[in-house]
Amino acid sequence: MEPLREQLRQVFTPLVEHANKQIANTFAQFADQWRSGILESPGFKELIRQFREVLPPNWSDDESAGRIAEFSSDTAICLVWVPRPETVRALLESDDPFETLAARAAETLADIDVCLGEVTLPELSEPQQFAVKARAAFNNHPEAAQALAAATLTTVIHRHLGMKRLADVESRFSDWEDAPYWQIRMVLVGLAVAKALERNHPQDGDPSPSNFNRHAAIHGVSLSQYNRAHSLSALMALAGLLRELHELLSSGDETDR
Repeated sequence: MEPLREQLRQVFTPLVEHANKQIANTFAQFADQWRSGILESPGFKELIRQFREVLPPNWSDDESAGRIAEFSSDTAICLVWVPRPETVRALLESDDPFETLAARAAETLADIDVCLGEVTLPELSEPQQFAVKARAAFNNHPEAAQALAAATLTTVIHRHLGMKRLADVESRFSDWEDAPYWQIRMVLVGLAVAKALERNHPQDGDPSPSNFNRHAAIHGVSLSQYNRAHSLSALMALAGLLRELHELLSSGDETDR
């Protein structure tokens, strides 16, 4: 019986393998045609257009939301709306992003000026004016700019995001991967802001964080916290948040009309 089984195996195995290859090739061709049809379909192209439209306009095509989410969560440096694409790339590739940010202060400040100039809604007028004042203070007193930006950021969170507790920012934006794609800009701003709001109590002897921290800036002063890179981080977070709120509120107004 065993020799017969071996003979049958020798006969049918090549046939089965050949049939499997033919089936695989047929389905591969079908899959390629199906995939090509989807990619070229008007519906898919419109979906890609909508997705690209909600991505931050200051990103190049190579930027990854996941990479930037990780970066902002680690550094409290917001990369939404500002800075310009080449600075975004330089920061992501830098071994010391704070040093890189300070070295690119001039162009980043120019980008912040443009960003704040685009915040024109009446309901954002007051924080926008304080943000502009904070930006102007950077020229001669970056420490003052950092303090005013931190205070204005607090007001925006309470008054315009409607969050009574600063800790609510972290819970609101922590699960960024499950957020709807049209909220990606707001979520990425929120991740940077949440990092800047991590609990820190200088009055209790907490060491100053290596990144911009709202609590360390508001409740104490130290050379390790007050510096040009952290001041720029505060201004970028405030500018990005105000600009995104302007976009969201404008979209809401258009929907209501």
